[in-house]
This record gives sequence, C-alpha cells and structure tokens, in this order.
Amino acid sequence: MIPTVQGPSFNRPGFRFVTLAKYHNKECRLVSFDFSTEQSYILEFGHLYIRFFMDRGQISDAGNPYEVVTTYTETELTELQFVQSNDVLFIVHKNHLPAKLSRTGHTSWTLTNISFIKQYFPSTSMLTTSGFDNFNATYCSDEKYSTKAWDNNTDGVSEWMQIDTGVDNKKEFTRIELYIEGAALNASYAIQYYNDLTSLWVNAALDWNLSIEPLGWVKKEWDSVGAWSKWRLYKTNAAATGGDVMEVEFYELGIPKEWGTGKYPSAVTFFEQRLWLAYEQTVWASKSGDFYNFTMGINANHAMEYTLAAQQVNKIQWFASGKILAIGTAGGEYKVSASALDDAITPLNLRIVKQSSIGSDYREPIPIADIVLYLQRSKKKIREFTYNTLEEKYSSPDMTVLARHLFLSDVKYMMYQQEPFSILWCIMADGVLLGFTYQRLEGITAWHQHITDGAFGSGACSYGKNGNNMLWVAVNRQIGGITKKHIEFLEEPYDGNDINNDDGCFFVDSGLTYNGQATTLVSGLGHLEGKQVAILANGFVKELQTVVDGQVTLDAPATIVHVGLPYTSILQTMRIEMQDAEGTSQGRKKRINQCVFRLYKTKQFKYSTTPTSHAKEVVFDSLFTGDKEVDFFTGWDREGYVTIINDKPLPVGIVAIIAEVGVS
Repeated sequence: MIPTVQGPSFNRPGFRFVTLAKYHNKECRLVSFDFSTEQSYILEFGHLYIRFFMDRGQISDAGNPYEVVTTYTETELTELQFVQSNDVLFIVHKNHLPAKLSRTGHTSWTLTNISFIKQYFPSTSMLTTSGFDNFNATYCSDEKYSTKAWDNNTDGVSEWMQIDTGVDNKKEFTRIELYIEGAALNASYAIQYYNDLTSLWVNAALDWNLSIEPLGWVKKEWDSVGAWSKWRLYKTNAAATGGDVMEVEFYELGIPKEWGTGKYPSAVTFFEQRLWLAYEQTVWASKSGDFYNFTMGINANHAMEYTLAAQQVNKIQWFASGKILAIGTAGGEYKVSASALDDAITPLNLRIVKQSSIGSDYREPIPIADIVLYLQRSKKKIREFTYNTLEEKYSSPDMTVLARHLFLSDVKYMMYQQEPFSILWCIMADGVLLGFTYQRLEGITAWHQHITDGAFGSGACSYGKNGNNMLWVAVNRQIGGITKKHIEFLEEPYDGNDINNDDGCFFVDSGLTYNGQATTLVSGLGHLEGKQVAILANGFVKELQTVVDGQVTLDAPATIVHVGLPYTSILQTMRIEMQDAEGTSQGRKKRINQCVFRLYKTKQFKYSTTPTSHAKEVVFDSLFTGDKEVDFFTGWDREGYVTIINDKPLPVGIVAIIAEVGVS
C-alpha cells in the first residue's frame, strides 16, 4: 500500500513492461535526463553502453535500440555521479576523465571527455607581428597584455600576430580571447599553427568574423589539433578601420596536476554559475560562467581550489546544491558559503565549515525543497540535512529511526517522485523497493515496502504525463529458469473513474495492455513465458493463467485486457493503544468486535487481524465509496491488529479504520 500525504492509503499501481535490458547477466543503472517537462528521458547505463527511453517507450533508430558506446564498465556504474545543464549531462568517476553527454535530438547523443582549459601567460618576448599598425610591445606587460596591444587600422590581407612558446614548451591551445574597445573590428581572422613536420601553417579555426562581435571580451574556440610551438592570429580580409584590441588571452588544454587514473573527480554539481568537482578532500570550482575554465587567481570570477582541513582524511562523497552548497564526506557534512551571508563565493571569501560528523555514503543525495536527504556511510540510514534554528547550524536527523526493520539490507539507489505521491523511493540490495512518503513542511513521513515477483535492481524518475513524475525500474525476473532484466515503469495512479480503461486501472507487474477489437486471445507476452499471470478483462477479474507461447486465452471476448504478474497489497495497523481507568492497553488482551472501513473507489478487499491469519472477503457490485461496517469473529490477543489485503488487480482506497475494541 502507498500512504499518501493527505492521509488515505491506496494499493500501488502496477509496473508496465517496456523492454528487456541489453544484457540479462550484467547490471545496468537507470538515470534521468530532463531537458524540459515535454522532453524527458531515461538512460540505461550498462556495461560499455547507454540506451535511451522517452514517452513510455524505448528510442529506436532504423528498427534497433539507439545506443551510445561508453568506457564505463559494469563494476563502475554504481559510483557514477551526474549533474545536468540544459541538454548536457556531466558524468564523473574516479577512473575516468570527467565527460559530458550532449543531446541534439532524440537519436543524436554524443559522449566526449570534457576539454578543460587554463590560461597561459606568455612573456612579451614570445610575441611577434607583421603588419599590425601601432603595435608596440611596450604596451604589453610580461604574462599579460593588459593595455592597448594594437589597433585595427590595417589595410592588408595576411597580416598576423604570432606567439612562439619554444620547441621545448609546445602548447595545445583551444581558445583565444580579445578585449575590444572603441568599435567593432572590421576584420576576419583564422587561427593557425605551424606544423614542424611539414613546415607549413595549418588552419585550426577559420572565418572568425569580428565585425559582428560585440565590444568587450570576445572569444574563438576550436577542437584540439595537438600541441605546437608556434601559433598565430592571421588576418584574412583587407578591412582598414575598426576598434582597438586592449587585451589578448591564450588558453591551453589542461587539468589540475592532482588528477589521474583512479584520482579523477568523483563528485560533481553546479552552484553559483560554477562547475564544482571533488576528489578525496579537494574541491575545484570553475571560473564563474565558464564551466571548463579552471584558471586560478584572485579575481572574483577566477577558478578556485580548496582542500578540507579535517582531523581525518575522509573522502568527499557528494555535493548538494540548493540555497547553499552542501558537501558530504565519509566522516562528516559541510556547508560551503561566502564569508558574508548574501555574498557570492569568490576565491577570497570561500568558507567550508563542518556541520555534523555523521559520515556519508557516495550515493548521490536527493534535494527536496530546501532539505537534502542523504545516505549514511553505513548504507542503512537515510538522514535529513536541514537547518536547525536552535543550534544555528545544519543537523542530520535520522529518517529511518521508526522503520529499522525495513533496513536490514543496504540501500542501493535513491530517487524522488515529486508527483503524484511525493515519495523517496529506495532500491535495496536485496531487491526490495521501499517508499518514503515525505512532506516535511506538513510533518508527514511514512515508510512502506513493495515486493514484486523478482528483484528491483535500479531506478530513476522522469517527467510523465498529467503533471506527474514517472518511476522507472530495472527488475530481475526469473523467466524459464533464466534471470531476465526487465525495464518497466510505475503506471499512473488509479484515477477513480471507470475501471475498464487502458491505463487508469493497472494493477499488475511487468504487465501489458490489449486495447482493440473484442478477442479471446491476448498475445505479445513472451517476456512472461511460463509465468502465472493475473488478468483484468473489461473490468472483470479472470482466473490466473500460465503464459504459453507468449499468450493467454480468455473465457469470453474482451476489448481492454490488462495482463501481468500478480502482487498482494497489505495494510496493517500498529498495535492499538487505549487509555482507560486501569491505564494503558499495552500488554493487555484485546478483542476487535467490529470495524468500520471508510473506503474510496473500492471494488473488493479482504480483512483480518494479520496477513497470515484467516481473512474474510468483501465484494461490491460496483466501485464503492463510503463506510463499510464488518464484524470481526476473532479471539483475544495482545496486539489488536487490523489488516487489509488486496490480491486482485483492482483498486482499493482506505481512508480510515474505526474499530470497536474490547480490553480485558
């Protein structure tokens, strides 16, 4: 059952089958990619590949699943961390250079390593020119051209400015920036390098038309062409008038010297227009608004590097970006901020202050409103990183303290489904799915457990229809003695209308729906071959059947048929507590004489004291909303449980349980 924020509990919808994962004998990981509410994807990361899903189905190209090749192995999938900016997904792992997955269309995705850059500061002796009027090296100070370098009143083609770094100091430039004053430069340039092997100048970039560039800083970037000792800015037209170039900056490929295989950043986020990366105890933040530029300095927009000062060397596990930037390490949780409350972070005011000493696992945390839910280092507790006004710092209360019996296994993945339920979903290492109904502002939290015929392996949430979010899962199911990995998604919750519709009353797992002309034969069920399945045909529950040759046969023609694995929904109350003249009822014998079940859109259900005791069934002629009074013919016990069970593919909504109880 799913307890909702509003109070009632409903049996969960079923999981609809989409397709099989690429490999049934290897792990995969599902990741969300939300370009917008209208263009939302689920990515299947597997051993050396990515596949893609959208609009409740798999994306194909020429009849085959669209796929991108990667270098990420099966054993590395759980430690991948992601952050998205528009149509680019940034990916980090300690064994790989940070990478980006870029989308330009449904079947157009590109995975590349990020080309990080840093500014190169040449001496003026490296610079020579030909034909640049008024160029004067005395205007240029060593390591920076910070005053007027030249004006553009040149009238010829093939004029150039050249930088020679020396054969023992070759540079792999990929960007040049100019600062223009007065007026636009009426000139076009190429960027060229001198090939020592062929003794020829070769174009790295062409057709840089500066006449259409604005005043101020302008830049030209190009793909890497290797490291060379001579580069030049080469004029390709004969324009004679224009503004002045006041500053020139050269940028080469480069990464922090600490990075390397096994030591690449393993945590990533965006905060205050910077890309933040971390490995072990060191944090790097890019230049403001320039995500790939890690030029360090003291200006407000320069990149930053900071190593945490702590008594223990505890690895940075994650970032969480919101109103503040939070850092989780294996030994504690930290707040990143400027020294003044409302200031932006700069290299001169960066402060990282420890807030708690709990310790975090490397699984990515889940930001919800202004709170962060994160997994403790033990992998068995989920904590809430939230501001404590009494202590005037952030604290980490345990969200699992009242549900310890559900956390005997480790938490493997977490994902948040904002609508329609506001649930944090947790996939456990033993294959169980846990849900955490969470609405902290209203003080509502509730754990619930969901079991299927199989083992949940991975999951992610994306935008769905009707303003809802969709939970996607990869599930290991035993089919014909072989473990098959199914990709499925949780259907929309029951809408309270006619139970004979194609997706609003879907209560089977790994299920499919037939919607067409009346038929007695439902096929296309090969993914459930040999399994016993539940069937809802035109709103009527049919006997369980076994799938043979990918099909089942109905006893009467039907137009809308849901077929899939059955599952049982159970709601059990806590022990009843009543105060009377003798005090608490705990430990005393109790007997439930009658119950009133307040129901919503319910067709049938069973009730009993416990899930394993004898249950009585209630069946309505049509969907029932209201109070249903029933007698309990049970003996005396010390618990006073009330249990509701639904093992049919039909909706059940429990608004309240009102019991008449006798206490000895």
